[in-house]
Amino acid sequence: MFPPEWPNMSETRKLLTRANTLLEESPNDRNHQDRALELYHQALAIQDSRLVWRNIGLLHFNREEWDAAELAFRSSHDHFWLGLLYEWTGRLELAWAEIGRAKASPDQARILGRIARQLGHTEDGIRALTKWNDVDSLFELAHLYDQHGDTRRAWEISLRANALKGQRDPEPFPVLKSKVWPENRTEEPIFIVGMPRSGTTLLERMLAQHPDVESKGESLFFEFISNKLEAGENITNIGGAYLLDHHKRTVDKYPMNFRYLDLIEGVFPKARIIDMRRNREDTLISCWFRNFQGRLPWSYDWDDLHAAYDRYLDEMDGRNIYKLQYERLVINPEMILREVLDHCHLEWDDHCLCHNADPTFHKYAYDDVRRPVTRDRIGSAERYAHCLPKSRTMFASA
Repeated sequence: MFPPEWPNMSETRKLLTRANTLLEESPNDRNHQDRALELYHQALAIQDSRLVWRNIGLLHFNREEWDAAELAFRSSHDHFWLGLLYEWTGRLELAWAEIGRAKASPDQARILGRIARQLGHTEDGIRALTKWNDVDSLFELAHLYDQHGDTRRAWEISLRANALKGQRDPEPFPVLKSKVWPENRTEEPIFIVGMPRSGTTLLERMLAQHPDVESKGESLFFEFISNKLEAGENITNIGGAYLLDHHKRTVDKYPMNFRYLDLIEGVFPKARIIDMRRNREDTLISCWFRNFQGRLPWSYDWDDLHAAYDRYLDEMDGRNIYKLQYERLVINPEMILREVLDHCHLEWDDHCLCHNADPTFHKYAYDDVRRPVTRDRIGSAERYAHCLPKSRTMFASA
């Protein structure tokens, strides 16, 4: 439905509105996207508009058509989106220059800070972020101070950032009560479970390079199904729905799938499940500094973090599941990967050692997958021992 001012709008504006309406109705529909592009270019034929060029750039960006998006953003003189595109495609020096020319805002400063971290321009990133007090900026600023070696300042800012989240969940991961009806399928999908920030992404990126494996990323499928079952719904052919449109072995790295292992094993009794473990202290500190975007309210309070880790251990207790220590993986990646692939009934492939060569790395945490395997994160919590709340000390590694 078009706005009341439609009769008085210019032809360019009408074409722009029609294109935007198509995308709002079905943003992921390829036919709608193609039709919107046609309308945008019709508008450009009438008037060379920066706004239209920007919309074209955003459409190509969302389709990961990088060359076309770059051309459109250049035509729109949009330094922000051009800089973001360069960051996503690994051209960090260009990204730094373009984002620096964009209008100052919390988003601009946050992305500038993120790029500064990757390029080592720590002090420049700190200067850009200091003036902003929103949650996202504070988390990024804490990371920069951490990189700069000022752990006391990093901790102070992380306290403010987590407090601003305003969320608590002192009893995370309640016990599920839904009955599981076995499907006994013969497929062997791979599930990497564990606490967030335990190395699940690194392992998934390694396995996803195997020619016989494709990634499902962090699929919330079994969380969705479990919620339906808990509500009393009767659901059949769960495995078929999970594997729909997949023609290779799948690897799923949603950490909280550890909550749904009874369901997963009922559907896929031959599933390869890997419990990814990292030093407890390092895991909790990494969660504390992470600005999680999902529903993880337990991650913004120090006591709740410990409670979450304890519940994770309770869920895994007594299960005969392949356990993999993050520290072993990063110290000797080839040897441990050979063990993992053997567990998953996969032949060795050298590509698994090149996790950061994957062109889809922009979909993942930037500093976790762009670098080669590193041991730098081992023992990262030790630097914050003097900052931790006295009411709750760190536990021994688990």
